[in-house]
Amino acid sequence: MNTVKMMLLLSSVLTTLCYSDNLDGSNHAKGHEGINPGSYSKTNPFWTNNPEIFGDNREKAHVTKMSFNTIEEALNNPNYTDFKNSKNFKSLNGDWKFKLVDHPDQDLKDFYKTSYNTNNWKTIPVPSSWQLHGYDQIRYNDTAYPWEYQKTPINHPDTPKDYNPIGYYKREFNMDKNWGGREVYISFQGVESAYYLYVNGEYVGYSEDSFTGHDFDITKFLKEGSNEIAVKVYRWSDGSWLESQDMIKLSGIFRDVFLYSTPKTYIRDYTVVTDLDKNYENADLNVKVDVSTKSGFVPGEYTVIGKVYDDKKKEVKNFEKVVEVTGDELKQIINFNEKFINPKKWSSEEPNLYTLVLALKNPKGEIIETVSNRIGFRKVEIKDNKIMVNGKKLMLRGVNRHEFTGDKGRVVSEDVMRKDIELMKQNNINTVRSSHYPNDPKWYDLCDEYGLYVMDEANLETHGRLDEIPQDRVEWTPAVIDRQEAMVERSKNEPSIIMWSIGNESSTGKNFELAAKYLKEKDPTRLTHYEPQRDITDTYSRMYRSIEEMKAYLVYEDNTKPYLQCEFAHGMGNSIGNLQDYWDVMESNEIFHGGYIWDWVDQAIETIDPKTGEKYFAYGGDWGDEEFTDKNFSANGLIFADRTVQPELIEVKKVFQNIGIKNSDLSKGKISLENKYMFTNLKDYSGNWEVTENGKVIKSGKFEVDLLPGAKKDVEIPLKDIKLDSKKEYFININFALKNDKSWAPKGYIVASEQFQLKDKNISEKIDLKNVKELKYKENNSILDISGKNFKAEIDLKKGGIKSFESNGKNIIETPLEFNFWRAPNDNDRGNGAMKRLDTWRYAGKNSKVVNYKVENIENKVIKVDLEIDIPTKETSKLYVTYLIDGNGEILVDSSLYSPKTLPEIPEFSMITELNPKNNRVKWYGRGPEENYIDRKTGYDVGIYEENVENFFIPYINPSETGNRSDIRWVEIANENGEGLLVTSLPERETLEFNTLYYTPEELSSGKRHPFELDKNKNVVLRIIGKQMGVGGDNSWGARPHDQYQLKSGEVQRYTFKIVGKNKDIDSFEKRDNNLDIDSKNYFEARRAIEQVANNVVYLSDLGVKNSNKMTSKDKTIAENPLTLRLENGEVIKFDKGINGLSDNDIIVNIEGKGFKKFQSYVGLDREVLGYRGTAEFKVFADGKEVFNSGVMKSSDRAKFIDIDLNGVKELKLQILNSDGVTKYDHGTYGDAKFVK
Repeated sequence: MNTVKMMLLLSSVLTTLCYSDNLDGSNHAKGHEGINPGSYSKTNPFWTNNPEIFGDNREKAHVTKMSFNTIEEALNNPNYTDFKNSKNFKSLNGDWKFKLVDHPDQDLKDFYKTSYNTNNWKTIPVPSSWQLHGYDQIRYNDTAYPWEYQKTPINHPDTPKDYNPIGYYKREFNMDKNWGGREVYISFQGVESAYYLYVNGEYVGYSEDSFTGHDFDITKFLKEGSNEIAVKVYRWSDGSWLESQDMIKLSGIFRDVFLYSTPKTYIRDYTVVTDLDKNYENADLNVKVDVSTKSGFVPGEYTVIGKVYDDKKKEVKNFEKVVEVTGDELKQIINFNEKFINPKKWSSEEPNLYTLVLALKNPKGEIIETVSNRIGFRKVEIKDNKIMVNGKKLMLRGVNRHEFTGDKGRVVSEDVMRKDIELMKQNNINTVRSSHYPNDPKWYDLCDEYGLYVMDEANLETHGRLDEIPQDRVEWTPAVIDRQEAMVERSKNEPSIIMWSIGNESSTGKNFELAAKYLKEKDPTRLTHYEPQRDITDTYSRMYRSIEEMKAYLVYEDNTKPYLQCEFAHGMGNSIGNLQDYWDVMESNEIFHGGYIWDWVDQAIETIDPKTGEKYFAYGGDWGDEEFTDKNFSANGLIFADRTVQPELIEVKKVFQNIGIKNSDLSKGKISLENKYMFTNLKDYSGNWEVTENGKVIKSGKFEVDLLPGAKKDVEIPLKDIKLDSKKEYFININFALKNDKSWAPKGYIVASEQFQLKDKNISEKIDLKNVKELKYKENNSILDISGKNFKAEIDLKKGGIKSFESNGKNIIETPLEFNFWRAPNDNDRGNGAMKRLDTWRYAGKNSKVVNYKVENIENKVIKVDLEIDIPTKETSKLYVTYLIDGNGEILVDSSLYSPKTLPEIPEFSMITELNPKNNRVKWYGRGPEENYIDRKTGYDVGIYEENVENFFIPYINPSETGNRSDIRWVEIANENGEGLLVTSLPERETLEFNTLYYTPEELSSGKRHPFELDKNKNVVLRIIGKQMGVGGDNSWGARPHDQYQLKSGEVQRYTFKIVGKNKDIDSFEKRDNNLDIDSKNYFEARRAIEQVANNVVYLSDLGVKNSNKMTSKDKTIAENPLTLRLENGEVIKFDKGINGLSDNDIIVNIEGKGFKKFQSYVGLDREVLGYRGTAEFKVFADGKEVFNSGVMKSSDRAKFIDIDLNGVKELKLQILNSDGVTKYDHGTYGDAKFVK
């Protein structure tokens, strides 16, 4: 289609959509940071300063299809990857001649001519990105445009002035002799970012929109025999302003290029719509066929034939109509409506597909063309505020997915796509968002085949200028609509697509209203989505909203749209903490529909270090772009770029599982099952159970459950015959596995599981001192020497650690076992400022100082050492440690940490040492086998596991904390002969965590960019951990681990463990269960003055108050969340006491005769409405006189502190006042509101 026709078409579309007449082409907002907007014109070259022209001579968008010659051929080749089997297809993938220049000023103006000499050009594979073949520079930016590092500033719709490479491609092909008399097209499925096309030295056309395929009719340019194609690709064009996605920036022809031919009268396009009746049983199949002509067609009566085949290729329906074809460039629409009685339905769980074949007969009755498509009968709708598929509510257990591989960038093979989908299905992921652009056509065929719901997203993001474009600017309107049209027309027949997304992070405006209206008018059968402008779409979508904000949505009177999070659980590095907590809220109310984890796969480039030959993943800053990059913010995947699974995916599988398994009454063997599948009966899975005794299976069995989708049922497991030993620990493990092979997993694959503790071992057997050997001790230069028959130990009376420990003549530890309060930061820690905020703890353990100690000899068999240790934090913390060393060589360590409340949270409370490198075999009884943390351990069962120290290290692309295991009963770190160290928790105390690596926390905190750059420790680094903070995961730019997963200062942190020299004869369970009496308190801790708080504070929420708005709550928000404000210093504080309510609220309290001297409180809009646009004003009146006025406060403002003198005051009135006419977001909080006597 030529430029004029394209503009006329879009003008027609915009007129139909009633675009406002008061917006004209001069509607420019203020320039970005004072830079004047580019002066655009339709007379400029297409690629720059010309946003209204984004294509020239392109074919109108249509469904992805291929022309075949027979019905049988079309039936057997319905997928994109089958196109190669058509006689009318010719791939142009392969080596092309290639040349790159750095700037349009160096343009090779005559390159397209057939006479142009390319002898000195190199070759490049197509598809590929030229940066991965030694040309140009890879860049990574999250929100900024990748050219903003350049010296000469520009603004939209201009293009970079200092550096903007052009890639030139040329190749030859031979014209197929059988294509004579047919129309020939060339199809480019993906070119980044804009290109001009030439054939045999003549200009053909132009196109933008990097991620959607476009076709050109090249028939008139071809000749018999050899033909030459030339393509000029601009790295950045004016269309690049609409492509500000968070991704590694690459360029070139990165998807397939091919030729195809059609007859002169041909099936240009077709639309398939299925509809189900009210019982979701019988179906209508609506097919709209566009029969068009090209010059040279034969007029007359043509017949369109339709045939539908089942999965066995059996014909189940046929239909046909005659159409009169009379003129050139004619478009005839033929509609079919066919009834189907109870066809098999398509869903993620049951992806039943049929094949539609359309055939075109000429006036002679000869089939001249056939096309085919796999179709699925399904219905998507919103009903009772719920997203429904085939009449059942849909929970989106989803991920965002960029198209990326570590070795080939944007070029993703079918094998890799299958790997992605199989991993998703195996881990209970049922939906994927094509973030943030239409994907390769192969992907949708596979989603149809395997069963994945798809949110398809248009190639539209202006994050770097979302405050300016496209908004209401009419110069961008045609391109915005064109990108919607290209997405929809191409993929409209895919049953897997259930939602169209207008784009991502591009703010709001009239252009999005038009886009939403276009999508709804073009395809009313699917839902619409756009997170920034929720009022124009079918769904209420958010990003990275906290649990508190989700709960707040429930109290709004207009919460009538289905709520989803299109991005949540940010997976950067070692992350995905508290996912279970999120999902518990998602499942708590029918309005919530789940969401999409950010994201599926790391974006990073596999690179070989030239010095060491080691492979590593390169990221922003590795390509000479260190001055302008967002570093490793592109690496947020659940899998690495080479498809190696990261430990987080195990947690995702567990949280997303579709079978709820709960304890009903385990004393009687009863468990409660809930079938969370939409269409699958649990009888399709085999139930399995086993009982473990101290980690070993003692009984197991199978069971079958006939349970319909959505139903619940109790099941009894035969546990009556099992005798539980009071000295042992028992678990029951339950799982459900596939009864039959699936396309994505074999028979026996476990899809859901749960573990319950039947009986714990919660009390130690006390060691009788008669069975303990004698020992000796002496104090020498601040070292307490303790020795027995087969062991020696030294307690450091200066620092408080264990200086040395020998067993059977061998060193058990190579370095002192010292207290440690630091863990290497992960990406979430770096993002929330932990490196600086928590720095006071970093070296605190190394610099500890014993200020008091006491040694007690118990019958010459046990030495008790009590220590009082100063920990040199910003304000001194206290550590009280008791060592019990017995004559059998066992050392029990009991530690309590007291830290001032003014200190930041504690990264970790542990002891650290190094072990002999030969002690590299680890066996533990606790959670595993994969890495897990306090806030990411739902998917990791308690059991006995073994692993080599080397494999504890997970090579996150930016080195960080890694390798932890939690809920540890005991761990052995030993050599091949079973000799080494045994660490146990105590049954009556909390379980432990531990970590073994060849790297110290300090080395992992060093800031080195890649794992291969780390200095490997010669010894094994062991951390015996009482508790460390969680990994977090709400986001990676400020969020901290949830409160329950932090070690709060001001609270006593305590942990206890025992160490023993290990040999192959030692029973770890026995050693854990038998311990000295540790009930006696540390002498110095017992002497510690208990902090007394005078009884001179009365909290407002504990008094009788009157309030004028019923939406008022004490000690929690009206949405049942903790009261939370951000203070002036930036700290986010959750208050145990206070008042929260909606605005237009008077809270009155009578204080006459109470003796109160002051009223103090923090005030502001609660953090649970941070993502909303609330405003309110807070006032306080003392006996009717205004004594405090906050002014208008927004949800993003920091809290203000109230300190009011109450001498003589009888009544206090607190107000929360509305300031903008909308009250629903005004969740005002008076936090820590109290009266002081």
